[in-house]
Amino acid sequence: MFTGRYFYLSFIILMLFPIFVYAQSDTGLLNIDVEGQALIRQNDVTGAREEAIKDALGNAIQTAVSKSFSVPIEDKKLQTVKNAVINEAEKYINLYKILAERKEAETYIVNVNATIVLDVLKNDLKQKGFFRLPLQEEDSLRVFLNVRGLKKYADYLRLKEFLQSVKTVKSVYPGTFAWQHACFEVVLSGNAQSLADELIQKGGYLLLDIQQADINHTEINCMQKEERS
Repeated sequence: MFTGRYFYLSFIILMLFPIFVYAQSDTGLLNIDVEGQALIRQNDVTGAREEAIKDALGNAIQTAVSKSFSVPIEDKKLQTVKNAVINEAEKYINLYKILAERKEAETYIVNVNATIVLDVLKNDLKQKGFFRLPLQEEDSLRVFLNVRGLKKYADYLRLKEFLQSVKTVKSVYPGTFAWQHACFEVVLSGNAQSLADELIQKGGYLLLDIQQADINHTEINCMQKEERS
């Protein structure tokens, strides 16, 4: 169940341990007001409240998808999307707040303000095959880049800015930055070796290896060079 307590606990854990997830930019967040409701069964008001919150978060994701992909909110595909991602709502919702809640007959209703992480949501939906990639990315190569040895957040930002400056890079989707290890998903107009060459020659990184599990999954593994004192 998704409760305010769960997200508060997650926030505390993130503060105690150095695990960070960064959106590509502030425009990658969407703030939405939505309503959720659930039937009160066998006088279980607490259970109905939790189900209503879960329904509201699912509706927030559904609305975000409608806005991001220009799909009418009444489109039946959106209900399929909601059902597919509702159990991973915490992955796409950065923060939520209950604005109001009430009982009406045998129904519990909540009004929620939620902030959606659009980049993560859109990426997952594309990978699940719900929506097509933008035309400029259809014929491109998607590469997963892992870089180790990043000592501080400034190193992470430097890497992100470098990737955005490479001419063959069309899009950069930041993943995680944890324990001196950063992950990115990069859309290229070239091949994986061309990006690796840029990282070595202009970025100053060490290439560990390039792995290709299958035609749709290529990984570049690098290490940041140690700074000389």
